[in-house]
Amino acid sequence: MKKQCVILLCVFALFVVLCPGSSFAKDQKYAVNAGGWGVLGLDLEAFVRAVEFETLLSDNLSILGRISALDYDYDESRYEEDGDGIGLGAGVRYYFSGSGLKQGCYLGGSLEFWDVEYDFQEYTRFGEGDLKAVNVSAEVGYHIMFNDNIGIVPNARLGNFFTFDEDCNYSNGQSCGDNSELGLYLVLGVLFTFAF
Repeated sequence: MKKQCVILLCVFALFVVLCPGSSFAKDQKYAVNAGGWGVLGLDLEAFVRAVEFETLLSDNLSILGRISALDYDYDESRYEEDGDGIGLGAGVRYYFSGSGLKQGCYLGGSLEFWDVEYDFQEYTRFGEGDLKAVNVSAEVGYHIMFNDNIGIVPNARLGNFFTFDEDCNYSNGQSCGDNSELGLYLVLGVLFTFAF
């Protein structure tokens, strides 16, 4: 009986939140966005998964916090690199329509701090490294809402990783200097959004 009551309460809460006519759904000031960006190229495969919390400051302007996970594989025959990392950052978005999180085009930018570990092979030599970097990016996207609360946000990001601390060593312990191929990128992605 207790389990059925909890399920019923959850279904009711979900109905209230998702119902387009509910008073809860009329004035969205917050959004939780989850999704990712990816790139497939001749030498590179990369995917970033992210969760964001976005807050409207006005009908045109929002700020956000983001946690991201990166997984990439770079292969140009003589040099191969496989890495992953975690990023934390903040950003801002400007909505041209003036309707905030409801619908429309936006332009944004973000600043993130990344901690990345990677393995590499250079000819017949192997090694590993880790780096700390600042990622600066600009993005353009469009909110497509299915109802007052649920939607998708296709977008594109252009950015660059600026490494400020890198430790790289060959498998024999010898230092290899700054080795990572992280740098300038252009990625396409989709976020699923829940506005409330």
